[in-house]
Amino acid sequence: MKLPESEVEELIEKHKLTAYRLGDQVLRIKKDQVWEVQSKIRISSELFPNERAQQHHVALSSKGPWVDHAKDFFYFNDFYIVTFILITALLYLILSSQ
Repeated sequence: MKLPESEVEELIEKHKLTAYRLGDQVLRIKKDQVWEVQSKIRISSELFPNERAQQHHVALSSKGPWVDHAKDFFYFNDFYIVTFILITALLYLILSSQ
């Protein structure tokens, strides 16, 4: 990748590259992801040649307050939550009518 090993490890820690550990020291990285990161680095270095040393990688997901995490949870699981509430209400109605 023409990057220092520490920068590759940083990309893995920030979840920009997915690495699979084989044994204690061997890491495998998907070829498509490597090409994507290489092209992004190449494009940014061509557009901003003087900023290569100053460039910092930003994680895609930011760690916000717990409210943001709760909103994400309800957004991605709304079907299951609504279904659980409906089933619980129906069971309550069935059991209370007897």
